Amino acid sequence: MDTTRIDATGSGSAISIHDAKSTLSQLIQRAKAGETVLIGSRGRAEVMLVAVGPQRELGAMKGMLTVPAEFNDPLPDNLHMKAGRAS
Repeated sequence: MDTTRIDATGSGSAISIHDAKSTLSQLIQRAKAGETVLIGSRGRAEVMLVAVGPQRELGAMKGMLTVPAEFNDPLPDNLHMKAGRAS
């Protein structure tokens, strides 16, 4: 299997699509380990297989922030906006 990391110039030899299909699980593990795997035809890279960065967890800040009870109260007169300017 001929896979290489992509270098700073963007070149490198690519694994054939046929070989990639038969070894996809191994290629995924290599990408997860930080390697960039090039896949293409006739030795020319057409796609890159790279690991996705860390995923954000929804609700990670739940319970850490509070909204004051007066949040929706009207603003004081000196902070009202008229036509984009403070009065």
